[in-house]
Amino acid sequence: MLRSLVGSEMCIRDRFTGIEMFTMRKQVKLIGVAPEGEIQYPKINPTVREPNELSNGHTHLFLLCNTDKRKYQWGDEAFLKYTIANAIATGKQSKRGTKPKCKIVYVILGDHAACDYDIYYAAKNQLPIIIVNGSSYSEKLISFMSKETEDINLEIDKEYLENSHSYILDNNNSEEIASYLHFFLTYTPVSYTHLTLPTIYSV
Repeated sequence: MLRSLVGSEMCIRDRFTGIEMFTMRKQVKLIGVAPEGEIQYPKINPTVREPNELSNGHTHLFLLCNTDKRKYQWGDEAFLKYTIANAIATGKQSKRGTKPKCKIVYVILGDHAACDYDIYYAAKNQLPIIIVNGSSYSEKLISFMSKETEDINLEIDKEYLENSHSYILDNNNSEEIASYLHFFLTYTPVSYTHLTLPTIYSV
């Protein structure tokens, strides 16, 4: 993903995926969105770094704070992620004028089941989803969309996945991901769903 964003004003929203040091090295904006109760704040001189510990790779952080009435969990932040992305893509009307809003593209790479809720908001708003094969979660989605299985366990109604603008990428080569991400940020076809993307680069 970083390859298509370097030198641009675009940014990445993540769920604390370990991409922080790469975005910091390439000076790409990285917006972290999470429930506060699901992350840990950095410790002074830690002997072991926890996987959900905040790092200095994020340029911006948005945290959902627990209240007496509600404890937020992973997945609850999906709406906030979409809201932030939509606000950034829309921009200020005074500066944007008659120009169309920027594109939003969802890329699924990992294994977190909370991605179900990201799929929900992407499908609801007809946004493209690139599903990169290589993780058990992605393989589950691809198997269902390819009609290899009708049984799939999701936190959302599977109709949202069926009606989503999802694009399957079997090749997890970084150049391949960057090429298609750049393509969908430039032009988003809306007449196809569940399309397997052809290979551009060989691994």
